[in-house]
Formats: sequence, C-alpha cells, structure tokens
Amino acid sequence: ISVCFILFVVTFASTFMVNKLYRLDKAKAETMLQMEQNQQLASIGQLAAGVAHEINNPLAVINQTAGYVKDLLNFKEESVDESEIMENMDSILAAVDRCGTITQQLLGFVRQFDVKIKKVSLCKMVSEVLSFHKKEAEYKKIQITVSIPETLPDLKTDSGKLQQILVNLINNAFQAVEEGSCLDILGSQIDDEWIELVIQDTGCGIAEENLVKIQEPFFSTKQDQMGTGLGLSITYGLVKKLGGKISVQSTQGVGTSFTLTFPITLEDKELA
Repeated sequence: ISVCFILFVVTFASTFMVNKLYRLDKAKAETMLQMEQNQQLASIGQLAAGVAHEINNPLAVINQTAGYVKDLLNFKEESVDESEIMENMDSILAAVDRCGTITQQLLGFVRQFDVKIKKVSLCKMVSEVLSFHKKEAEYKKIQITVSIPETLPDLKTDSGKLQQILVNLINNAFQAVEEGSCLDILGSQIDDEWIELVIQDTGCGIAEENLVKIQEPFFSTKQDQMGTGLGLSITYGLVKKLGGKISVQSTQGVGTSFTLTFPITLEDKELA
C-alpha cells in the first residue's frame, strides 16, 4: 500500500509539473509572438513619419494646382485656355497617383505580417524600406549606398519576417547616425545555398560592454528616446527563425556593422 501510495504521489507530482511547464512554455511563446506583433506595429509607426513627409509634397502640389485652376475659372474674364487647365489637371492626377503609391507601399508592409513563404527580391525589399526614409536622409544629408547585384538570386523565405528584420536594422541605423553620416547596404552570394547582407553605418556606435547585451530583451541604450529594448532582441530571434545567422561589430564613435546570412531556400521545418 505504501509503495502504491508513493508511486501515485510521484506520478501525480510529475504530471502536475509537466503540465505546469507546458503551460508556462505555451504562455511564453504567446507572449513572444505578441511582442513581435507589437514591435512590428511600432516599426510601422516609425515608418509612418516617413510616409507623412513623402505624402506632404504631392498634397502641396494638389492644393496649389487646384487653387490655380479655380482662379483661372473664377477671375479670368477672357476665354480660358483649355490646354492650360488640362496641364494642371495632369499635375493633380500625377500627385494623386504618387500618394496612392506611397499608401500602397505602407499597406503592403502591413499585409506581410502573416507567415508566407515565397520568393523575395532582397534588392526590392531593401529599396522599399529605404523609400520611407528618403526625406529624413535628405534632411540629415545622409549618404546611402546600396550595392546588391542584380544577379543575386531571390530568397524563398518568410517575407514578413525578412521585412521586419530590415525595418528594425535600418530604423536603428537612422536613429544612430548624425548629419552627414553614411549608410551602406551590401549584398552578396556566398555559395549556392547562402547569401550575405551587411548593413553598416558611421553613426554613434555601441560601447564594447553593451555589445554582449544588445540581444537581451528590454535592454536599450536609448533611455532618453523611450526605447523599448525589444527591437534587436526580436531581430535576433527572427533571423534564427529564418535559418540565418547575425553578427555585429561596432566601435563607439565610429559606427556599427550588422552582418546577416540567410539560406536562399527556407525549409518549412526551419521556420517551425
């Protein structure tokens, strides 16, 4: 009876602990997924500032041109030159088309949140992310160099996760650089199975004692900028989920370089 009782207690305790660990692991996975989604939304919010700058110019064109056409119709006593009106209307339509393109780019980013393995042009995706920083780069006189060969094969990967990695790293680079700095993005093919992407800037850099901490959740050197400390931690996790590797080299006051390697073809088992 004692042995049976002991076996019952051991079995019950073991089952209880296993179930508790399972629930904790499940809760942790759900929390990490929620953190990733929140970070994606935060990144989209940062890009929205670039969208506001980009969309402001065509809106100004629409406002000025529409006002001019209105003046032509209301205040000119002589017959109105239809060709002049048509020319101004074309300017308005071109500006509207530009606004539509910008909003479609932002919506495209949002739609890629879901897991979807497909062929992705690395050059095109880098260009899309940089397009949201165009005005900021002009304002801060940041020299951007993108060197990704046209012969670089498309990646068969989760486009949403790859997009989030690029958004996080490029956003971080823009926050680190000052006026007149440089941002270089270099892509190359290592062999038949791997490609390499290097994102390097001449910004403020990262202190040596902080390099080992940057992938820790909630660690941030941007206390005055209300940094959450999740961006790089999530980025490291996303790179791992895509079967890739990431390394960083940085010198404070000189700049930072992130080197990423990705498999050209991501297997479903790797994503899981």
